[in-house]
Amino acid sequence: MKKIYYILIFFMLSSCEKYLDVPKESLDIATTDVWGKFLTAKNYTSQLYPDMIAFSNQHAVGLGTGQFKRAAFPNIASDQLRIYGNINWEVNYFDEPTFSGAFCNMGDAYISNRGNDFKSYWRVVWIPIRKANVILQNTSLITDAPSVTEVNYLRGQAFFARAFAYSYMLDLWGGMPYITSVLGFDSDLNLPRLSYHETVQRLIQDCDSAALLLPARWGTGDNKDVGRFTSVAAKALKARVLLYDASPLSNTSNDNDRWIKAADANWEALRFALANGYSLLPLAKYPNLFHKDFDNTEFIYVQNEVLKFAMTDSRFANQYFPPSITNATGGAGVYVTQDMVDRFEAVQKTGSTITKALTITEAEAAGFYNSQEPYKNLDPRFYVDIIYHGKTSHPLPDGGILNPIKIDVANRGFFDMTGPDLIQGGTIGFYNQTGYYIGKFWDGASFWNNYNSGGTAKPCPIIRLAELYLNYAEAANEAYGGGNGKAAAATMTALEAVNAVRTRATMPNIDSRYTGDKLSVRKRILNERAVELCFEANHPFVDVRRWKQIETDEYRDTYKMIVTKNTGPEYPTGYKFDKAFYEKRSFGPQMYFFPIPKYDTDKFPAFLQNPGY
Repeated sequence: MKKIYYILIFFMLSSCEKYLDVPKESLDIATTDVWGKFLTAKNYTSQLYPDMIAFSNQHAVGLGTGQFKRAAFPNIASDQLRIYGNINWEVNYFDEPTFSGAFCNMGDAYISNRGNDFKSYWRVVWIPIRKANVILQNTSLITDAPSVTEVNYLRGQAFFARAFAYSYMLDLWGGMPYITSVLGFDSDLNLPRLSYHETVQRLIQDCDSAALLLPARWGTGDNKDVGRFTSVAAKALKARVLLYDASPLSNTSNDNDRWIKAADANWEALRFALANGYSLLPLAKYPNLFHKDFDNTEFIYVQNEVLKFAMTDSRFANQYFPPSITNATGGAGVYVTQDMVDRFEAVQKTGSTITKALTITEAEAAGFYNSQEPYKNLDPRFYVDIIYHGKTSHPLPDGGILNPIKIDVANRGFFDMTGPDLIQGGTIGFYNQTGYYIGKFWDGASFWNNYNSGGTAKPCPIIRLAELYLNYAEAANEAYGGGNGKAAAATMTALEAVNAVRTRATMPNIDSRYTGDKLSVRKRILNERAVELCFEANHPFVDVRRWKQIETDEYRDTYKMIVTKNTGPEYPTGYKFDKAFYEKRSFGPQMYFFPIPKYDTDKFPAFLQNPGY
């Protein structure tokens, strides 16, 4: 009689020797006892959903305690964000330019066995792979399934979960052994790593299988699609990883066939999504994508995190927000760089309509941007995404504006980056050093009262329709030599795709001065990705790596904004704004991928560590 062993081996929980101390006999359960019943199999499959959340939505949650906080992981390692304080693991990433200290050893001595540390990402990402393989191996044993379709749904979810887990590992660690069977006690665990490209080829096969087996929609009403794996999500994930595989970090020979495949796959994913009722939400509803609106036409794959604590708790609020929101000081967290702020274009209006948009440098030369009124007339997404000096309100879903917020007990009425909102750590000495915080995860309410001790679900978008437009635009531009290029079966050019995202933001099309050739269009598409997808999923982290921007001085030189009171005639707001150099970020080849815990590379000689560690 076949047996199934409930033990996570190889990488999964491999450091927890106590599991291995359990007598084998106590772990033996008849496979048919578990898999003969459809309901049991369905319940087991449902475990894949929280398994995904365990490793992939910390960009918008950042929980953890003490030195093991995970604020904005892994996007904290992009040029959009920086940490403040000295108790987050990210300090070791940025402050070890020779990589000879703690960061190099993150997979060994620096990392404990606690669940809230960096190693936990590595540990938990293998769990759904194991479960997916168990499902795929045993669904044929189900004897009471309502239909073949229902069994196929279980298999489709397993294929998607396995593909998604591997896509996450590709982002952070690179190519991996692609495990498609249930490893047993007698299995050979000394498995060599595949290359990035080889892993992608295996992954897209799983996406194709999932797309064939899963529904495009699970149903209507009662949030039936929320968080569920669908054929639309499978096609979107395939399209994403093909885009990444075509990018310079993986595609070292710049093989144009990879770009063509990426353009074709992204067009197919976009076309399929639109045909199944997905659409971009209007700008007025854009903020709610990041607060409470789970069931909408833009989310292709969304996760949730239930916040079971008051927003004044340092485990969350102090990671992201200034004291004016949290009404507290202490802890450590993240701030936004001036580099990210500068990516939002300045706009010129006729009445309330935006008629022109340029980079802030060119807008200042054109006379419709003033560096001493730096937050006036910018891309509307800026006012949602960034907390800045003088911010007083936040758009509401119905297009209205909140009444002036009583920001703090002193009724100051605005965020003050001259001091009150920079002092995050009180006597501990943790200060925001750039002058900005993330606004995208703040719902506009003082102290974020919606998120109370009772616990409130927060959407964490992983794939949304805007990304598909931008993925297709990038791939079509690269494959077909410019903004007017389009995939063979497509009805939309690269520029038309990126401009669709801008139109939703009430922004005009990319200015013609930026569309002369492939290189200039590429620069604007990557800038649009940074703006539209800022702080979300793994986008900021992955984008600057796959294009190898982290090696460049433009990326490494980081800036901040210094705000001081000044009533001179040249300072119309009563404050003086000085953009200043902040730091030159570290770089080494090791920074393209994270280290693999040493205990695994030591155990399995064929399983090689990433270069430089």
